[in-house]
Amino acid sequence: MDDLGRATIKKYEDAVEVVKNADDVAFRAKFEEGKVRDGDYMNYTHEKSGSNPPYQTTPRSKAKVIDRILKEGDEFYVVEYKGQNAPGLFWSREPIFTIKDLRNKLSVIEDWKNPNIDELVIRKYKALQEIQVRDGYIGPMLETSKGSRDFGKVYKGGGHQYESLQRFVRDNVYIPSLDASNKGKKIERIEDFIKTLK
Repeated sequence: MDDLGRATIKKYEDAVEVVKNADDVAFRAKFEEGKVRDGDYMNYTHEKSGSNPPYQTTPRSKAKVIDRILKEGDEFYVVEYKGQNAPGLFWSREPIFTIKDLRNKLSVIEDWKNPNIDELVIRKYKALQEIQVRDGYIGPMLETSKGSRDFGKVYKGGGHQYESLQRFVRDNVYIPSLDASNKGKKIERIEDFIKTLK
């Protein structure tokens, strides 16, 4: 019990890293392969870093986040703009094919993926080297995009997600039609898999 009469309902002991780039400071749980954490704890670290909470907290079967290493050859799917040349930080082992599923299953608000900016596609990628990810399920998200017809709606989420602990740029991505070799590349875009979200 604290001095305001609040009872402790959960207690977390973890190694937390504080990372900084200029004035941008963030907190994140230190990666430990195989470690399982509660979704609400992982959401707390995101919120304290000024980010949206990405993980499911109920039901208990979907409220766990696992530190995992994707191995060479592991594949994953990414919704991105057609003109994008490297994936963002959130991926899935399951493809989706509609904007409705992008919003409702993956809880992606319009400010993050807007079909009026560029065509939205789903692409498949393959790991060429080991990649550290957090493996869990997507939590609910409030649509806050100004001008969205769904403004104020809470997207339920529940779909699978990998959160990459590394940001990839074009130099990390092997695109067979553009690159002579995959030497030094970390991931490969599977070019025969691309679908426009409807």
